[in-house]
Amino acid sequence: MKQNLFLVAVLAFLLVGCAATNISSVSDINSAKRSYSRILVLSTFQDLMYKQAVESAFRQKCIESRIRVRTGSEILPPVREYSQDEVSRTLADRNIDGLLVVALQGYWESHVYTPGYTKTTGAASIVGNTIVYSQKQQFNPGSIFSKPRINYESRFFDGETGKVVWRSTSLTAGNALADFSTLANSLASATIGKLIKDRIVKPSLAIGSTGSSGILTVSTNPADALKSAEGFYLKAEYQNSMVILSALKSNIERLAVKDIDSALLSKVYFLWGSCYIKAWNRTDLAGQYYQKVLEYASEFMPNSAMFDAEVIGEFEKYKKDVWTPQRVQQEQDLGNKNEIQSGKKELKKRVSLGFLREEIRLELLSLERH
Repeated sequence: MKQNLFLVAVLAFLLVGCAATNISSVSDINSAKRSYSRILVLSTFQDLMYKQAVESAFRQKCIESRIRVRTGSEILPPVREYSQDEVSRTLADRNIDGLLVVALQGYWESHVYTPGYTKTTGAASIVGNTIVYSQKQQFNPGSIFSKPRINYESRFFDGETGKVVWRSTSLTAGNALADFSTLANSLASATIGKLIKDRIVKPSLAIGSTGSSGILTVSTNPADALKSAEGFYLKAEYQNSMVILSALKSNIERLAVKDIDSALLSKVYFLWGSCYIKAWNRTDLAGQYYQKVLEYASEFMPNSAMFDAEVIGEFEKYKKDVWTPQRVQQEQDLGNKNEIQSGKKELKKRVSLGFLREEIRLELLSLERH
């Protein structure tokens, strides 16, 4: 069983799209203002699907890096042209001090050919005084894999003067399974990391509640931090809530499994997923966090006093479609063999991708022995 799980894990790793970004940058050494804390990310794609994918990737990376961020699709919806004065007023009204413009420069694919081969197998047998030999040949014609490559240029503008204070060019290369979202996530991670390293932007958010300086601070107690995140959620300040949760998650992941409070973690992930629904209507991303909720508390019940019917409805809908060890056991009790096999396959996939905690993995192994 352990060997099979190991093989599944290796195959899952090999069959996942991935990408890497090489980036070079230069800064304006004469710029009076060196660090920006509230930024707007704007992609120049005309296609809305690609535009939103790039901006969403940058927004997520900024949140993880504790940087205040808005996107062009949010505050400058691409339904018409905007004058320079309109853009300047929009930035000023929202206290945005920097603008990052991400522009596609080129796209192409590199092709890798895997040559074909012929496999010959044979068998011999003795019939009376005669040796009979037979053989079979199997020809594999080979295949061609396409690997995407994208060039971007990014420029960072001072929100007050409109001058360029930072510029970068980058090459993002993906493997044969990489889709556009994979490439966008790689680009966002490299670009935001470079902006921080070059001291153009600085994290201005830490976990907790806002003080007189406008910067978030918090108690190191996880329960207090969660309470603060819930407070921001109730005030519809979803990004502040997600920043707190991101920092909490980083701290929690460094703890041993036995030290983790499952009840607290289930609340953290439910709140996080709910923020995605309320802020950006991203039920797909919310589902990833609801998955974690069920891993830590399979019978989790949302607080109806805090969360509205839309959020609770999405969670209940997700629960009906997801497989847990408890659901496999229920189907097993009902004698639904086909459903049981389907559920076990889904659980194995989650184990191989590293989504499950140790106790749930052991629970799955227990089900396998029946």
